[in-house]
Amino acid sequence: MQAENTKRLYWLDGIKGLSCLFIFFHHFMLGCFPASYYGNAEPSYLNGFDTLLASCPFLGIIVNGNFFVHLFILISGYVITWQTLQMENKRIGLFSLKRYIKLLFPMAVCALIYFIPFVYKSIQGGDGLGAIVKEAHKYLRSLFIGIPFYGDAYFYGPFWMLNYIFLGGILVSIIASLTWTLDAKKTLFVPIVFVLVLYLSLSSQNAHWASALLGCELCLFNSFYNVNFGKAILPALPAALFFGSYPSGLEPQNIFKHFILPLAPEVSASYWHSFAAFLLILFALNSNLTQKLFSKNIFKALGKISLWVYILHGKTTEWAGNLFAFVGPNIPKGADNYGLKTALLFALSSFILIVLSAAAAKYITPIGNIATEKIITALSPKNPDEPQE
Repeated sequence: MQAENTKRLYWLDGIKGLSCLFIFFHHFMLGCFPASYYGNAEPSYLNGFDTLLASCPFLGIIVNGNFFVHLFILISGYVITWQTLQMENKRIGLFSLKRYIKLLFPMAVCALIYFIPFVYKSIQGGDGLGAIVKEAHKYLRSLFIGIPFYGDAYFYGPFWMLNYIFLGGILVSIIASLTWTLDAKKTLFVPIVFVLVLYLSLSSQNAHWASALLGCELCLFNSFYNVNFGKAILPALPAALFFGSYPSGLEPQNIFKHFILPLAPEVSASYWHSFAAFLLILFALNSNLTQKLFSKNIFKALGKISLWVYILHGKTTEWAGNLFAFVGPNIPKGADNYGLKTALLFALSSFILIVLSAAAAKYITPIGNIATEKIITALSPKNPDEPQE
């Protein structure tokens, strides 16, 4: 593996940004072409191609949002472990608080996007101030507690995964911090034990925690061992693409039926997607070409706006449909030129998503960063050796 000497892992940011785009594509396809997720359980609107995508080896990965969620979580585990290893002040508490505050700002923007229309409808419907206050309390409870700590999705469905990012980050920070007092190489066994316990629990939910720990393990191994797998790592890429395309919304009937876990078939998809995410990043860590590719400016830019892409993607299709009602999501499925209309809708939605995400990253994120730094500075313990002004 290649040692990381750069201040920021740009290539990982690029892969994370691409993951967010594919999550958006998954949700778009789920809404317009549900057969791409549920297979034959839903009618096909693309002459069978959407049904094929639901369980197609390799190709099906492009609509498999669950895999990209695992990949996103694993990358976050890797990056936070790396940041902890680089930490000079060794204050995990402040580091975690800083991540919590920075996460609140984009989540609050999302909350406003959903709450303002509720207020308008309540006023129009004559529901009164009491209903608005009650709803505001639910939003605030979800924003400050439910989302980061419990995976609450009260006002925005995709937020269910953010507690794996936040709490998972705290967990991997604690594990990485063991290297400060223990033999660094012995620390490698800690996330391995956790992952084994989580996998043996046969829980799809726990498989997401395992992905964060797998990212931690990869970072620790890459930091303390200079191993070059050479060409032996090449099979990891097709294996990652294969298991990443394991169907999520239907029982496999093709080659994937041979990979159903006998003790718990219902968790097979999450387990294989977690494993696939691990293989993909393992391959990338040993591929200079892959790292150079995802370090290009276009992927760097995508990485910078990745969180905003994730937060805003739920509304962009609706906004695009409102702009051009004739290609909107409410057109009857299977209507004339349905495929063309949804293609136009996707193009417009993608454009709106990228533009708004870039604008939010440029104008809103800096405000959040400044506010976060001021709060952290105010809460940081003062050094008694520093001269008083």
